[in-house]
Amino acid sequence: MSASLATELPSTLAPAGLIARRGGARLLDLVGAASVLAAPIGIGLVIPGFHDLPVVIGGALGVVAAIAFAVWNLYRTATDGTTFGKRAMGLKIVRDDGTAPGFLHGVVERVWMLGLGDSILMALTGMPVPFLTILNAMLVFQEDGKALHDHIAGTRVVGA
Repeated sequence: MSASLATELPSTLAPAGLIARRGGARLLDLVGAASVLAAPIGIGLVIPGFHDLPVVIGGALGVVAAIAFAVWNLYRTATDGTTFGKRAMGLKIVRDDGTAPGFLHGVVERVWMLGLGDSILMALTGMPVPFLTILNAMLVFQEDGKALHDHIAGTRVVGA
């Protein structure tokens, strides 16, 4: 990048490395959840004798595994501020004072409130767009790198 272009860019953007690592962590969390859900179905299709009910059996095992993966991620978020993806990307969530997020700030305010808010907005407006989720992603580009759920919960994402 040329020096003149660098001086023209706003100085209120979050560090690109943090944004990329947060995006990578989110992608890893989504891929991890999808893999855990889909793997038993694939296994059911290739194991002899399971050809009659592979989708039903694999689907049931996949749902149980996906719930376990989600509970594990929520537990890790509350206790040490990590998820599967954040741990892999060298990130963790902390309260603004630097302490572990705990269940209220790490799970209820960061995860559940955003999803509930989107559900309520979509039900009331009939709008099929998760507006708060989009706003959440856009706010990461601010200077402090905090998403909407970080502002709600009083948390921030830092290097682990």
